[in-house]
Amino acid sequence: MDKKERRNRILDILGVFAGGALVGMIWMLVMAVIIIGQDGLSLLQAKDAIEHRFVGEYDREAQMDAMLEAMVDSLGDEWSYYMTEEEFQASRTRSQGRYVGIGITINREQKDGIHIDSVSSDGPAQAAGVQAGEIIRSVAGESVTPETWQACVEAIKGEEGDSLTLEVQGEDGSLRQVELVRESIQSRLVSTQMLPDQIGLISITRFSQGASEQLRQGLEELTQAGAQGLILDLRYNPGGQVDEMAAVLDQFLPEGPIFISRDAKGREKVKNADADCIQLPLVVLVNRESYSAAEFTAAMLQESGRATVVGVQTYGKGYAQQSLKLLNDSAIHISTSCYYLPSGRSLAGTGLTPDVVRPLSQEDEKRLLIGALPQE
Repeated sequence: MDKKERRNRILDILGVFAGGALVGMIWMLVMAVIIIGQDGLSLLQAKDAIEHRFVGEYDREAQMDAMLEAMVDSLGDEWSYYMTEEEFQASRTRSQGRYVGIGITINREQKDGIHIDSVSSDGPAQAAGVQAGEIIRSVAGESVTPETWQACVEAIKGEEGDSLTLEVQGEDGSLRQVELVRESIQSRLVSTQMLPDQIGLISITRFSQGASEQLRQGLEELTQAGAQGLILDLRYNPGGQVDEMAAVLDQFLPEGPIFISRDAKGREKVKNADADCIQLPLVVLVNRESYSAAEFTAAMLQESGRATVVGVQTYGKGYAQQSLKLLNDSAIHISTSCYYLPSGRSLAGTGLTPDVVRPLSQEDEKRLLIGALPQE
């Protein structure tokens, strides 16, 4: 083969490769359109234009957080939200019943300050004299306003062992500086107490990992102490994990279906209780702040005839959420299924009507939050 033939042969081979690469690129573009659609391509187009044509300075990580947050917010679903990498890690820690912080729960609806709903026993906040009903007005020198509220809440969490300065407003309106050190806190999810007349009181604060096992231990202690009836307090319980909720219901209900969920494709899952359960008379306490798994637990015990529910109308949540980790280690927490009682009834938008409607006065609600309301 002479030089001319060899050159033509090489050009033919390069032509084949070039043609193949072009076909491959076109095929990839077609697949991208099919997979992410025109809207997805428009999003990429806008991001590319900003990256290569925008003349100012900007934070790429902050831009991505804002884009993802706006995408989830546009769903119009109050139960769905975006989490940065740090927020996602903190959420995973909380779901395991452990977190780094100062040992308080807060009201997420009032944004004129950080309103403290409850204070954990043996936590840094309690040791520093912080009480439920008080308001945090500044965090590490940053005033808490509706605009800074979320940032201030995040600033309270921080790293274990780090110090923190808060300005706290007492119920009498006085302000004081409080110095704390953040700790790793193991949440006590279930507490029990024997009341007069051998009535066992069980309070579940959240359906996080470990709640069902703590309940099992508590029920054993109460029955061994001679409990003749039970009160299950689910007031101010924000819900939690479906599996923990099902395991809690299983301890009160006989064999049969206890939870039905349906995903976006209409696929149905049913959770069942086994035959082993406690059979003592049961009353369940709920209020407007009994959300999600707490609300459903009360509704299931009511519908099955297992318990009498006492309190006020609950909020009405009928969707279960999942936290989906993204490639940049952030996550979206979105509603991925609707859930129903075995009868087929959903609580979404309606909530649960107690058998005995018994509201508390505003003053008694405050006393309940700080643990000062008499059990009677």
